[in-house]
Amino acid sequence: MEMTLKEYLNQGTDIPQRMPEVILEPKDYVLGSSIKIAGHPTLTPVYVEGVEYTYCLKEGEERLYTTDRDGNPKKLSCFHIKNQ
Repeated sequence: MEMTLKEYLNQGTDIPQRMPEVILEPKDYVLGSSIKIAGHPTLTPVYVEGVEYTYCLKEGEERLYTTDRDGNPKKLSCFHIKNQ
């Protein structure tokens, strides 16, 4: 199920949609400085409006990853950035 960030954040606590496809618009996020390490894809930190966690975007992908405390990609998240 696709939803906007506003719809995602306004879900009730009774039965929230599990792992929806949340499509982020440019106004919904801020990109940090990209990091390139030889032999690995470029990683860009992404700060999503209204969400306290930091995510990252791998070069050539649309879906964001959760990150560990060092900023390394951990697991796929429900957030997507389309047409960057």
